[in-house]
Amino acid sequence: MNDSFSKLAILIPSFNPDQNLLDLVVGLSTISWNEIIIVDDGSSNKSKIFFDKLKAFDNVHVITHSNNQGKGAALKTGIAYVNNKATRPDGVITVDSDGQHLIEDIKKIAKSVEGRENDVIFGVRSFGEGTPFRSKFGNKITKHLLYIFSGISVDDTQTGLRYLPMSIFSELLTLPGNNYEYELECLFAIKRLGYNITQIRIKT
Repeated sequence: MNDSFSKLAILIPSFNPDQNLLDLVVGLSTISWNEIIIVDDGSSNKSKIFFDKLKAFDNVHVITHSNNQGKGAALKTGIAYVNNKATRPDGVITVDSDGQHLIEDIKKIAKSVEGRENDVIFGVRSFGEGTPFRSKFGNKITKHLLYIFSGISVDDTQTGLRYLPMSIFSELLTLPGNNYEYELECLFAIKRLGYNITQIRIKT
């Protein structure tokens, strides 16, 4: 293995995944992580084949919700699991399961943690001409509203590629929200607790 990030864990919430999730973990498995945690958020039986294959990977731990609870709930389940480990990593990198995050960008976030272990790090996308209008417009509106009402300045409010330090885990586990609004609640908590946000450019 050429890269080793043994002090970092990967957390992937997943609902009804396809081959993209399997390909993602295959790529991540060439790198030395503390652990790769996948939360099956009550996926259909059709998707079980992918989780069964993932369980055969070394250093991959699959946690299963009996029913769909939402992305926020899946993130909290994964964070709680890491928080309760006997040997805990410095933090986790959350990654979406649909294959939109490139391995090279996940590694870029991991490398940026060195010297910033207690920062929060966001992988932010450049919303260029090829970005769907809905995604570009939604992010722009959320970005401006967050800054106006909360003083939070983040270029990509909807990114699922984030490094979260262990020191913030206890707070994140108490936040409300079980769906996508949970990621917004995380932003508010990060701001309230005074964490520095480092933004790293990734590919869209």
